[in-house]
Amino acid sequence: MDHLHTPRKAGPPGHRRDAPHSYTRLFFLDEAVASATGHRPCAECRRAHYRAFRAAWEAAYSPVQSVKEIDAVLHTARLQGPHQCEARELPEGAFLLHEGRPHLLT
Repeated sequence: MDHLHTPRKAGPPGHRRDAPHSYTRLFFLDEAVASATGHRPCAECRRAHYRAFRAAWEAAYSPVQSVKEIDAVLHTARLQGPHQCEARELPEGAFLLHEGRPHLLT
């Protein structure tokens, strides 16, 4: 299972980052599910994946001063719900709804 983090108001009790506006530990079946639900790799326990994600983000958009900027964009996108586009516009590994059922593009 992949471990990703998402921001929330307080971290897990006793964790060294137990502070306001910290994160919640989340576990997903795999990277595709985590990405499809709008979450990024954990910068603490999945450092290499996080660095690759951040580099790709900055190449696609622009450099960021803090990961909080990325988290804010991801959170807004999660609240907006599914986007509509042609399947051919989606990258491999993306999820799509077809006839009301989820499918993974491979």
